[in-house]
Amino acid sequence: MNATFSTRRHQNRSARFLLGIAVLAGLPGATAAPPAERTLVHAVADGDQNRILVRWMTEETTSPRYRYYDVDRREADSLSFVQLNDDPIGPAQTAAEIEAIFTAPGRSDALGWIQDSLGDDYANDLLLMQSPNATSSEKAQAALLPDLNYGVALAFGLGWLDETVTPGVTYVYEVWGLDDQGFRVERLGRATATAGSPPSLQPVQ
Repeated sequence: MNATFSTRRHQNRSARFLLGIAVLAGLPGATAAPPAERTLVHAVADGDQNRILVRWMTEETTSPRYRYYDVDRREADSLSFVQLNDDPIGPAQTAAEIEAIFTAPGRSDALGWIQDSLGDDYANDLLLMQSPNATSSEKAQAALLPDLNYGVALAFGLGWLDETVTPGVTYVYEVWGLDDQGFRVERLGRATATAGSPPSLQPVQ
């Protein structure tokens, strides 16, 4: 798999946002579980579009505790959270659902990247990576790709792209784990980001 960024013009415009996702794993996050099983929650703003990616990842020794999630948001100077998602957030179940995620308006950067990496049949490839019969190579790709492309994080049910933000406003997000009936079980973490102010990427020393 080619994991380098494309030189296409439509991708270069938002490359910083894609690259910002790749460094999420190195940023401090909120934890809400024992050290052996913890969920890290991060939020990163896009400098080119009015959007913030809320991303969560689980560090566990067993299978993930949750497959479905809720995301709440409030402004930093407010006390009340509002749930952003109408339906529980979970992995896409069909190729059509995955394609709809990547082809939504404003996501040409994610689409171009995944097509360059996996080809035009990327949606079916992403489904195979999540299947019980996935090969070791496919499982390795499934673990890596959500940190490299926000579209994959959304398709795998491991992120929420908030496209209703106002530039300069700081938002606080909470992620909740749900049971199989869609009821909240626990708050997994909290993260903060300011719309239009992406985190600075420090040069490698």
